[in-house]
Amino acid sequence: MALTGATLTLLLRGSLPQLDGNGSLAGLDARVVVERDVRGIPHLSASSKADLARATGYLHAQDRFFQMDLLRRSAAGELAALFGRSALAADEYLRIHRFRAQAAAIVGELEPSIAALLAVYVDGVNAGLQSLRARPFEYWILRASPEPWRQEDSVLVLLAMFLDLQEERDQTDATREAIRRGLTPSMARLFLAEGSPWDAPLVGGALPSPPLPTADEMSAPGLPEEIIDPGGADAVREQGSNAWAIDGSRSSHGGAILANDMHLDLGVPNVWYPVHWEWEEGGARRRAIGMTLPGAPALVVGSNGSVAWGFTNSYVDGVDLVELVDADADSYKGVEGRVPFRRFDETIEVKGGQPVALSVRWSEFGPVLGEDPPRAVQWIAHELAAVNLDLVRMQDAVDIEASLEILHDCGIPAQNVVLAASDGRIAWTVAGRLPRRAFDGRFTVRSDDVRARWSGLVASSQVPAVVDPASGFVWSANNRAVCCAELELLGDGGYSLAARAGQIRDALAEMGPVGEAEMLGLQLDDRALFLRRWRDLLLRVLEADEEVTPEVVARIRDDSDRASSVSTGYGLVRRFRLEVHERVLDAWVAPAAGLAGFDRSYLLPQVEESVWQAVNQRPPHLLPQGFLSWDALLADAWSEASGAGLWGERNRLQMRHPLSRALPLLSRWLDMPAESVAGDSRMPRVQGPGFGPSERLVVSPGKEEVAIFHMPGGVSGHPLSPFYRAGHRDWVDGRATRFVAGEIRYRLELRP
Repeated sequence: MALTGATLTLLLRGSLPQLDGNGSLAGLDARVVVERDVRGIPHLSASSKADLARATGYLHAQDRFFQMDLLRRSAAGELAALFGRSALAADEYLRIHRFRAQAAAIVGELEPSIAALLAVYVDGVNAGLQSLRARPFEYWILRASPEPWRQEDSVLVLLAMFLDLQEERDQTDATREAIRRGLTPSMARLFLAEGSPWDAPLVGGALPSPPLPTADEMSAPGLPEEIIDPGGADAVREQGSNAWAIDGSRSSHGGAILANDMHLDLGVPNVWYPVHWEWEEGGARRRAIGMTLPGAPALVVGSNGSVAWGFTNSYVDGVDLVELVDADADSYKGVEGRVPFRRFDETIEVKGGQPVALSVRWSEFGPVLGEDPPRAVQWIAHELAAVNLDLVRMQDAVDIEASLEILHDCGIPAQNVVLAASDGRIAWTVAGRLPRRAFDGRFTVRSDDVRARWSGLVASSQVPAVVDPASGFVWSANNRAVCCAELELLGDGGYSLAARAGQIRDALAEMGPVGEAEMLGLQLDDRALFLRRWRDLLLRVLEADEEVTPEVVARIRDDSDRASSVSTGYGLVRRFRLEVHERVLDAWVAPAAGLAGFDRSYLLPQVEESVWQAVNQRPPHLLPQGFLSWDALLADAWSEASGAGLWGERNRLQMRHPLSRALPLLSRWLDMPAESVAGDSRMPRVQGPGFGPSERLVVSPGKEEVAIFHMPGGVSGHPLSPFYRAGHRDWVDGRATRFVAGEIRYRLELRP
C-alpha cells in the first residue's frame, strides 16, 4: 500500500510544470523568460509576438491542458471518448452542430498573420504537454492519454464559448412563441414587453410597461391555480456580468479607468488564465496584462498600455428558430417548393464501448432539432464568416478608433465591450458579428417565408457605438443599451432586467473624482435597492399577521438592505418576492405551459413590473384561483418564505472540479472550500453558489502597475501546485490585490 501511494505521488508530481531554472522550447527565435509571482501569475518576456504566443501555449498546456481538452471536446461532441457512455447523451446533443468540421474550415480561412500566430501557439501547446514528466493527473484517474493539440482545436475552444454564452437552441424565442400562441393578446403582452421603468440604456430612455389587461380582455373569468412545475422559486437563468468605464475627467489621476467582472458558471480550475506579457515590436518594448482563455492565443480582456477593454454578454439576437413546414423524413416546404435535407453521418467514439452512429439532418437554415413541430436553428455560430480569431489583434490596438474597427470584425459571441484609452477617452460598442434579418427575430419564422433566411451579416460600420459621452462614463450589465433603429438592428435575445445596470449608472453619476479602489468598491456593491419596495410591501403584509413577532419585523426592516452573508432579513424579503412571482406567473402562463418549447425559466425578467402592478392594483380578474383575495395570496407567499434563514447559509460556494462530480471522494482535494459569500442577483455584486464573477479587473491603461485583479481559484489546474488556490481568498473577501505583483518567486528561462 505504501509503495502504491508513493508511486501515485510520483506520478502526480511528475505532471507538475517546471517553474525554475532552464528549459527548451523548439521554434523560439530567442529566449523567453517566465517569472511567476506569489499567486503564480506568469510574467512572460519575449523578443516577438510569435515567441510570446509559443510560450503562452506552452504554459497553457502545462497548467491547464485537461481544461483545454474538455473545452474542445464539449464543442465537438467528443466527451464520450474520454468519459464513456455517461457522456454519450451530451455528445449526441452537441454533435448536430458539426463544429469540428466547421473549425477545420475556419482555420483554412484565417488571415495569414493570425494563422501564423495560431500555428506557433499550437506548437507551443504540444511542446508544453510533451515536456511534462508525466501526463496530466486527470488522465491517470481516467486511465486515458491526452491527444495532441491541433489548430482547429483552438477554434473549437472559441465555439465552446458560443455554446456557453448564446442559446444554441433558442429557448427564449421558443418560450415567446408558446406564449404568443397560448395566451390571449392582452395576457401575452405582459410577457413580451421589451422594456420597463427599470431600463438603463446608454441611448434613449425607459420603455413603458404594458398595462394590465382589463376583465373584458380576458378569455375567461379567473385564472387557474398553480398547474405547472416551476422548477422551484429560483428557476431562472443567471445573468451577471458588469463593465463600465470613467473618462479622465472623472478619475482622481486623470486617466480613464475600466472596471470589468465577467460572470460565468464557477468551476475548478477557473475559465481564465491571467498573464503579464512583454515583447519587442518596432524597436519599442510593449506590455499587456489580462486574461487569456486556455486553448487560444488571444488576450480576451485586459490592457495593452494604450487601450483597456472588458466584456459583458450582450444578449443581442444571434439565433432564430425556423419552423419547418410540412416536414417529413426527407424534406420540408421552402419558399419555392420542397427542399431536401442534407444528411451527415457522424460517428461518436465511446470509451469502453462500441462507436455510435448518428445521422444529422441539416436544412438550408441549419441543423434540425428533434422537436414537434420540427424546427431548425439558424445560429450565427454556424456562419463561417462570423467566427474567427481576430481578437488577437487587440493586443496591438492603439486607440479607441482602432479598437472599434478590430472589435466589429471579431468573430466572437456578441459582447458588449467597454473601452478606456490612455488619452482619457472611453467608449462602448458591441463586438462580434450580427445577422441581418428581415423578420421579427423574437419569434419563430416559417421555412416557406421568403424572409426566413438571413441576408448576410450586419456591416461593421452599422454597429452602434457610444464614444466620449458627455456624462463621462459608460456602463453595461447585460441590459438593453440602445433604442429605436439600433435596437431593431441588434435584436432582443433576452436582455436582463436593468435594475443592476441602473444601480451602477446611478452610483457612477454620484461619484466625484475616484480611483481604482472606488471602482472595486462598486463591483462589490451588495446593496439590495431592487428589493426595497418588496420589503416595504412585506412589512405591510406583516402588520395584519398577529403571529409575527416584533423580532421578525425588525429583522426585515433593519437587516435586508444588503445581501451580506450574515444578513437574516435579506433572505426573507428575497424569498417573499419569489414566492409571489411563482404564484402569479404560474397561473398567468398556464395556458401556454403545455406548448412545444415553453420553459418557465426563460420568462423575460421585464415581467417583474407587471407582477408588481398586479399585487398593488389587485384586479380580481387576475387573481389566481384558490385564493380568496390578493391579501390571501401575499399571506400564503409569506408563510412559505418565512422559513428562509441566514443568507450565507443559502449562498454557499459550490466550485467543483469536473472529476469530483463523478468521484466525490476527490472533492476535498480538488474543489474550492464551500463557504458563505455575499451578493446575489439584481445588484452589482452578483454571486450565487455556482455562478459569479470569473474575474474582477480594474485598470487604467498606462497605469497597469496599480491595476486590481481577483479570480476564483488559482492559476494552476494541478492540486499539488502552490498556485492551485492562490488568490482565491482575495476574490472571496473582495480584498484589493494588484495585478502586477512586486514579489517574484520563480524564474524559468525557455531557450530555443
